[in-house]
Amino acid sequence: MPTPLTNSRLRKALHKVRQPQTGWIDVSDKVMGTADGTVLTGIAGMIYVRDPQNGQVITVYNSIAPTDRPGLQVKVGRLVGENIYRVKGLRDAYGTPAGGGQISPHSHNDLYLGRERFLPFLVLPISGGGLTIQIYGDTLVKADGTFGWIENQTLDLTSHAPAAGALYVLIEADDDGTIYATDGTPVAAKEVLTPTDIPAITAGRKASCAVRLYDGQTQLYRDPATINDFVDLRSFTSGGGGSSGGVGAAINAAAADTPLDADEFGFWDVVDAALKKITWANIISTLTTAFDALYSAIGHTHSYMADDADYSTISTNDADTDITGLELEELSDGSETILHSHAGSGGGDGWTAGTGTWSYSSADDPTFVISVDNDQTALIGVGDRVKYTQATGGTKYGIVTAVGAYSGGVTLITIYGGTDYNLENEAISNPYYSHVKNPFGFPPSPAKWSESLADTTQRSRATPTQNTWYNAGTLSLALPIGVWEVELQATFGVVENSASSNCWITLSTANNSESNTAMTALVNINSGGASSVTKYISAYIKDLITLASKTTHYINIKTSNTGVDNIYLRNDLIPLNLTAKCAYL
Repeated sequence: MPTPLTNSRLRKALHKVRQPQTGWIDVSDKVMGTADGTVLTGIAGMIYVRDPQNGQVITVYNSIAPTDRPGLQVKVGRLVGENIYRVKGLRDAYGTPAGGGQISPHSHNDLYLGRERFLPFLVLPISGGGLTIQIYGDTLVKADGTFGWIENQTLDLTSHAPAAGALYVLIEADDDGTIYATDGTPVAAKEVLTPTDIPAITAGRKASCAVRLYDGQTQLYRDPATINDFVDLRSFTSGGGGSSGGVGAAINAAAADTPLDADEFGFWDVVDAALKKITWANIISTLTTAFDALYSAIGHTHSYMADDADYSTISTNDADTDITGLELEELSDGSETILHSHAGSGGGDGWTAGTGTWSYSSADDPTFVISVDNDQTALIGVGDRVKYTQATGGTKYGIVTAVGAYSGGVTLITIYGGTDYNLENEAISNPYYSHVKNPFGFPPSPAKWSESLADTTQRSRATPTQNTWYNAGTLSLALPIGVWEVELQATFGVVENSASSNCWITLSTANNSESNTAMTALVNINSGGASSVTKYISAYIKDLITLASKTTHYINIKTSNTGVDNIYLRNDLIPLNLTAKCAYL
């Protein structure tokens, strides 16, 4: 028999459980607008917001945030008992506070400032000014030690915008304060632009920034936390007039010569905390002492004994390579012609020079096959990087997706060329391979090693047959050999006059079936007695897909009900995006 105290506690606990739950759930940080700054959806009260981490766009209800502020940072969630996401409120855009706006003269203060806070030679967009920029003035130190001046001015970059794709425009000034806008090489889209696409700074000029321009662009933005079309290239170092170009320009303009032993060079002594000088002769002497301890003297020979049992004796100069006596013996009797060092994988840049002759075998863009006239099976594996040179396109890179058996005197190596590199049917020179993920020079951007499909058109199937898959809009994407991180984002749904209905979406290897349940999603409707119901849902599904051959994947939809009026892909509301990133990155 429970005590009265226990009964009281039980009643309180049950009362608490029965209380209706209220408040916000699934709250997350978002940024207002799509990547191009579109906020309004065309539906009253509904706006676009995107995830600041992966760029995913969703539609939410808004009654709080101003809709004329693309890039505004907000919090989004839903109320308990509701299925619709809505703007909960605005959020602070700064991860670290800026010290409250006051600095105490008697204590240490951390003040965090962005580059846009420094006015000299600052370039900013003009609100509502389209592609026109505002350039703020600065002093210049010329190569001859005199001073120059950059005037405050504006510059319209409309004529530099590409008709297709995207590029960077370099903004720089010469010693006379004249402003120059230099176009970089266009790329396919703004998402694949990297700092390597910024034009090189012209000798004798001072750079301010690089401005991103792309087709269809109507307004420039400079907000490092949201939409940012600017790469600040100013160098904030000490020097006359705040310029860092004076000394560099003077060195660049000087005559070339060979240093003599008595020539002097400046350096900073960290022990004495003072600027000091050293002669060229002293530099040579110091380097010689350091290198002599690392390398063998000229004329050095490796020692070994004459009989077979003595091949295991290796000179102390070879100990670091870890070469075995067996390998030396194989070299002597001709059974092996290549001596492999075990000390490391190639040079300090991460690349190892390829052996044998590399040549073109076949192409199925973006997958290519290289033929090598020796056994590569113990040297190169799946996921390795390769680098090679051809007359067309110069230096190229690839990711190994398959290595064939050594047969008929050749090894066939299958590579993925990504978005930028094609193997041509011509000679291959300077072949290299690497076991590391990011050897020097290899472009690591996932955008360069991905296959993608985007669609903004509404797709539908009227009066669909029950449990029949349809490839609405004939949407498909061919995926090459390899392992792929596949992600599908789509908005789909159904219009129905009956009590309940549903709509399915899948990514399949056939255009009329489902091949992978992990890449399938469902929206279900219960009308509650309504005569006509329309419902859409945005789905995000992903999976790791392994392919032994190039395979086309189709985006299919179906309903498992009878009498359905229409099933839809509403790519016109939220763009459909299908992306497959090479998993070997």
